[in-house]
Amino acid sequence: MVKAALSRLDARWEQAQFGRMRHLKALSRLVAPVLALGLIAPDVSVAREGSFRAVNSYRVVPISQTLFEVIKGPAGPELDEYWCAIGDYMRRNRVPWHTRIYVASYIQNSQTSDARSAVLFTLDPDADGIAPLEKGLKIRGTLSVGRSERVNSAFFSCDTRKRIGF
Repeated sequence: MVKAALSRLDARWEQAQFGRMRHLKALSRLVAPVLALGLIAPDVSVAREGSFRAVNSYRVVPISQTLFEVIKGPAGPELDEYWCAIGDYMRRNRVPWHTRIYVASYIQNSQTSDARSAVLFTLDPDADGIAPLEKGLKIRGTLSVGRSERVNSAFFSCDTRKRIGF
């Protein structure tokens, strides 16, 4: 009696597995042509001209291997928004969390667009002619030239509670 019950359970299990496989095959038949045509973009946050739209809608445009311009978006005038954008860009490009990002210019006109509020950041201050600030001179919420943050600190300046409505 127990063997009969177990064999019925095994039969139902196999039918359920076969049904799931059938649904997956049908789904793959639908999705494969869409992927082949390129209708689903792998990263929709990267805009056309090589720029990147961060979680706060600021744009990050690479100027060189080490120099990046962050262009103000509609998120607001807070200086932390620039740090948020560059941190999000570095995180998505898999730059190690402990890497330091340096401010290369205060808010100025954009070099890559007609925007009037942009900040330059660099990963290599020596190559871009920036003198890093002393470690003791860390003032939160500023964009002093030479100031640095680690990628993780820059990214965590994104106030996710505001972004998701808490």
